[in-house]
Amino acid sequence: EGAAKLYAGMYESDGALFEQLSEFGRISLELSGIDSGFTPVNSAIQKALFEIETAANILRERVSPEDNPQARLEEVSGQKDQLISLKVKFGPEVEDILKYRQEIGRRISEFESFTEKISKLDEDISISEKKLKKLVEELFKKRESSAGKLSKEVSQRLKSLGMSEAQFNVIVEKDESGASGGSNTRFMVKTNPGSPEMDLRKVASGGEISRIMLAIKSSLADVDDIPVLVFDEIDAGIGSDTASAVAEEMKRLSEYHALITVTHLPPIAAAAEKHIRVNKTSYLDTTITEIENLDDEGRLKELSRMLGGEEDSAALIHAEELRKRYEKQKK
Repeated sequence: EGAAKLYAGMYESDGALFEQLSEFGRISLELSGIDSGFTPVNSAIQKALFEIETAANILRERVSPEDNPQARLEEVSGQKDQLISLKVKFGPEVEDILKYRQEIGRRISEFESFTEKISKLDEDISISEKKLKKLVEELFKKRESSAGKLSKEVSQRLKSLGMSEAQFNVIVEKDESGASGGSNTRFMVKTNPGSPEMDLRKVASGGEISRIMLAIKSSLADVDDIPVLVFDEIDAGIGSDTASAVAEEMKRLSEYHALITVTHLPPIAAAAEKHIRVNKTSYLDTTITEIENLDDEGRLKELSRMLGGEEDSAALIHAEELRKRYEKQKK
């Protein structure tokens, strides 16, 4: 009799515990669709329903049909109706229903662990952000320090390259929104006294850019791993004294990089290890470009021509002196 009473209170009678929990489960499921914070509540209720149903099944086996024959009849009838309903939804066989129940149980377990995974990921992200912020700050300080040194060294080199009044400045600005290490770098230059400092890309001519590039690359020669550098019109607007200084600087830079230079000045051409002459000729309506790799004799003749003399003049002697000068430096 006690088992029958307990069974009725848990599962059978109006307002039974299972019925009430089922209603709570329905409400918590709706709330979960609105706010995921209610998901654990719904999961707990579903677990409780499963446990109550299991306990009711055990009690049902213990309750004698004689204790409550009407209840037993209703129970069997209800089970039959429930089985028919389940077959319609998840069948057609009982095995299909059991498989579906197993799958739902697995999904519930996964859903419960999902909240824990999200929490762990949030924690990992927070730790990574703190590490990143620290590294970004360290990088910014190093960039600031290096910017000051580079600005000073490049400005000094520009004076020897025929830009005595030029001032070069590297500005490092914080930019946490970008993907460049938390900062942006700008190259600023002032080429003439009294002129404002402006972005390098906006104020410098082709020749000036080449010389500024030479000064930068020379300053970074021992840390820059670019294998080949190309200089075009580096001799624009400079005299012979400055040309010699440019040639000296390029000779030193060639110890770290391969240099390709387009030049019209003899000192720069004489400092090179290889001299290639480019000739353009016209034939009818066509322009023909010829490239000639000069040997030692050809180099002397070409240097003499660049110096403005004939092959048998003092220019040829001067050309030979230039070559010997840089050959001696090479040794």
